[in-house]
Amino acid sequence: CTPALIAEYRDRLLRENIGTKEAPRHRSPATANRFLSALSKAFSDAVREWHWLHDNPLRRVAKEQESPGRVRYLSDDERKALLTTCKKSELPELYLIVLFAITTGMRRGELLGLRWPDVDLERRLIVLHKTKNNERRSVPIVADVTALLREHAKVRRLDSDLLFPGNKGRPVEIDRAWYAALDAAKVKDFRFHDLRHSCA
Repeated sequence: CTPALIAEYRDRLLRENIGTKEAPRHRSPATANRFLSALSKAFSDAVREWHWLHDNPLRRVAKEQESPGRVRYLSDDERKALLTTCKKSELPELYLIVLFAITTGMRRGELLGLRWPDVDLERRLIVLHKTKNNERRSVPIVADVTALLREHAKVRRLDSDLLFPGNKGRPVEIDRAWYAALDAAKVKDFRFHDLRHSCA
C-alpha cells in the first residue's frame, strides 16, 4: 500500500456523494482526516507490534485542511430565558440537567450516564470513570447544583442507579423537552453541546 494509493482513496472519500441526487452531500475534511487517523493507527501497529512493514505510509499522506469549529455560547439574557423555560418543562429533570451542563462543562453522554455511586455530595465532587478521552477525571459541583441534587436524591428510583433514569435501564430521553425549551426561550442556532462553551 503506497502513499499515492491512500491519497487517491482519501480524495474519493471527499468526492463521493453521500446525499441524494437532488440534494448532494459530501464528507467534510474532518471526516476524511478521521479515516486517515484510524488507518494510520492500524499501520503503526503493523510496523511496531507485528513487524509486517518497515514504515507507516500515512506519514507521507497530507491531511485535509479543517474548518475551525463553531463557538456558540449563551448570552446572559439567553441563559436566563432558557433556564426559566427548563424550569417549566414537562420533563422535571431538564432544569437540573441543563444547569449541570452549564456549571460543569460535562458532555451530554457523560451527564446522562452519571450514576449515584459517582457522586460525592459531601465533597461536592463527581468522578467520571469513562470519558471521551478514556481518562478518569473529577468534576466539582457548585453549591446551587448540590442543593438541587440533594432534593433530587430524595426521589431516587429503586430499579436504577442512574441520576437521570429513563425506560429499560437507559438514561432519560431529553430531546423533545430540550427543543421545546429552546423554542419557548427563543434561543436560536444552539445545541446541547454548546452548553460546554457557555461553561467555558
